[in-house]
Amino acid sequence: MWQRHGCVVLPVIHDVEEAVLLADRVLVMKGGVIAHEERIAMRRPRDVADQAFARIRGGLLNWFGVRHGKDHDQALRTNAGAFASP
Repeated sequence: MWQRHGCVVLPVIHDVEEAVLLADRVLVMKGGVIAHEERIAMRRPRDVADQAFARIRGGLLNWFGVRHGKDHDQALRTNAGAFASP
């Protein structure tokens, strides 16, 4: 929509990977206020295998206290069916 119409779009996304794929700016809310802002200056289309993507994703996950890294990410992919969104 943004590329076609040039308008501002404000989606509320609860998935860090999806936010990094779609957004130019990610805001992390805590206690009803903005706790962190991450500007994403990656070209599109974005690739989840890109090191910059992994760095941004990891930094955002840290704000949520989520453990991440190669071993943890592999475990999530292997056991994806065992995890459910809250």
